[in-house]
Amino acid sequence: MDIALCSLVNEEYAVGLVALLKSLRHHNPGVALPFLVYISRPLSAGARQQLEAAYPRIEYRLIERERYARCRFTNYRDWGMNPAFRYELFRETAYEQLIYLDADMLVHGDIAPLLAFRGALGACPMPPGEGMELRNIGGFNAGLLNIGRAVRTPQIWRQLVELAEANAWSGNQTVLNLVLKQHVQPLPLEYNVGTSHMTPEKLEGARIIHYLGKRKPWQADRPFDRHQMEHAGEAMCATLLQVWNAFAPGVAAQR
Repeated sequence: MDIALCSLVNEEYAVGLVALLKSLRHHNPGVALPFLVYISRPLSAGARQQLEAAYPRIEYRLIERERYARCRFTNYRDWGMNPAFRYELFRETAYEQLIYLDADMLVHGDIAPLLAFRGALGACPMPPGEGMELRNIGGFNAGLLNIGRAVRTPQIWRQLVELAEANAWSGNQTVLNLVLKQHVQPLPLEYNVGTSHMTPEKLEGARIIHYLGKRKPWQADRPFDRHQMEHAGEAMCATLLQVWNAFAPGVAAQR
């Protein structure tokens, strides 16, 4: 097969993935590619039912957790799952291109050009000053990756795991950048528009919205953290929440 889409979730982030899948079908109704859902533990029957109702071609990939048990990360954020599980993507050999999307994203426009990309690795550049360990040297945002078969090899996978075992990193993004920086081709920024510094102009041009930050829109008690409220503004955060709520689980997206 040629292309598959994919994401990595646990029970909590499956809620975000349902919204992502609904937004994908709403804005790109002709897309019927396989969608691989990487999990480290089986999801509940309710979560699986919602995912499979949102998108017709769900396939589950169960990660062997012990492969990544020695990978080390700081306590910068509690993801609820090992960040190194992302490296499992580089063991997938069935597709020419594997397009990964974080489960805290929404599709907001036509992604046909993204699906047409062919190459070793496509990703959007990070804005200057972002990326924790990468903030002074730059790099790519790993929230969206179009990964070609050329870099999904046992050698690349071992490099990722060995580097993650050698030091305590803030997350998987730094390791991905250090190992794959020579392979990356920049994608247009509209495929990964972060919410932290969102403006009306950026939102209008976004094809994929990335809900950054420790807080997520499905956490109804406080869907945005203080950083986002200060930088994007209260009105923009309200707009972003409205956009996400249109695809929230239990809401029928209008076509």
